[in-house]
Amino acid sequence: MLAFGSAAAYYLFSDAMPNGQSVGKKLLGMSVIDERSHLNCNLYQSFMRNITTPILSIFDWIFIFFGSRKRLGDMLASTIVVRLK
Repeated sequence: MLAFGSAAAYYLFSDAMPNGQSVGKKLLGMSVIDERSHLNCNLYQSFMRNITTPILSIFDWIFIFFGSRKRLGDMLASTIVVRLK
């Protein structure tokens, strides 16, 4: 039960880690930031962008490849994923 809770918490809040980077984004040199202020993703934004993934993942592919190149979760949380220099 503890492992499941820890995994769920990491999944939902991982983008609010330092510099807006989960472990995977850190390895890939990417970061999640607020699209207006360009500050790092906060806990609320991380939760909002990740809670939608299990439900709307099929629709995300449509938006990524044929729309604004943003996931629905990013639109909801007002975030963008950027490549770090």
